[in-house]
Formats: sequence, C-alpha cells, structure tokens
Amino acid sequence: MDLSKLPKLSKTSEAQQLDAQTRPPPPTESSAAQLESRPVKVTYVWSSQSAPAGGWSETWLSIGIGIFLLLFQPRFLEWLSSRLFHTYFNEFLDADNNIVPYRTLPEFWSDLGPTLFGIVFIMDGLLIFTRRRELYWTAFALTILATGYNLLWCIGSYSKYGFAPISFLAVIFGGFIATSQWRLIKLQPWHPIQQ
Repeated sequence: MDLSKLPKLSKTSEAQQLDAQTRPPPPTESSAAQLESRPVKVTYVWSSQSAPAGGWSETWLSIGIGIFLLLFQPRFLEWLSSRLFHTYFNEFLDADNNIVPYRTLPEFWSDLGPTLFGIVFIMDGLLIFTRRRELYWTAFALTILATGYNLLWCIGSYSKYGFAPISFLAVIFGGFIATSQWRLIKLQPWHPIQQ
C-alpha cells in the first residue's frame, strides 16, 4: 500500500514543522545554574511604554476644557497680556472715573482660580498625550497648587462674595486629576534592563 497517496490528517504547516525541528532543546540543570551564577548588570531607563497609554479622545477633552475655561473667563489673561505685551485691557473705574488697579479687586483673585484650572487641564492633556517624564511632576505640582488655591478661594470668599461655582468644580476635578497623576507617578516607570 502506497501511503503517499493518502490525505494528510495533520494541519501543521511546513513552517511550524521546521520551527519545531530547529528549536533549541530546553536548558539542562547545569546550564540553568551557570546562568544564575553569572553577574547581571542592571540599568534603569525611562520607558514611555511603561505609562498607561492615553488616547486622542482624553487629550482632546482635557485640552478642550482647558481652552474653554480660558476663553470663558479671559479677564486675567487679558490683564496679563496688557502688562507683558501692552495690549488693551478694560480697566476698572470707580464712581469718580478713576482707574482702580485690577490686582486690588476681588475679581483678580476670583479670575485667577479658573485661569489656573484651565492651565491645569491643558497641561494634563499634554501629559496624557506625550507621557513625558518631565511633565509628570510639573503637572502634579501645578494641579495641587491650582486645586489648593481654588479650595481656599471657595471657602474664603463664600461669606463675602457668595458661591464660586467654577472654583468649586476646579476643586472636584483637580482632586481627580491629582490622584490620577499621583497614580502615574507611583507606577515607577523606571524599568530595569539586564545587560
């Protein structure tokens, strides 16, 4: 009987058969002991793959909210631009049409909170997108600063000026952003590479 004319029952491809034939044998006890006794040099390097990958949607949302906040309350940035680049700023006037310095008004301090909050959102979006090591601590420190400032403004201004809704939202979102940034920092993105 000629067996070559019978159909093949195995679905193993030729590449898999060749791989099985060329695969090295498993290590023996003596070779494993030699590998364990050999000194290993370990270096730690930053790997952007170690941080959880952020997507375009998270980046888009975070930067979009940040830009919205900066455009929603632009007065602080307008004042800053007028001081740095000598652009127009609509000054505050008292009853006698005298200019009242913006920094002496409560509006300055109430505008500072949402501006910091918008910058935090933009920075967080950049952090999500780039996963750059330098940005982790900078973004975390800025988030803590902005959240703390907005919390103090909410508490301190409530009895005199009323409820500050944007600053209250900044405290809520700032706490969430800070905890997620802290989790990223604690992931220890330094991975040992054996040489």
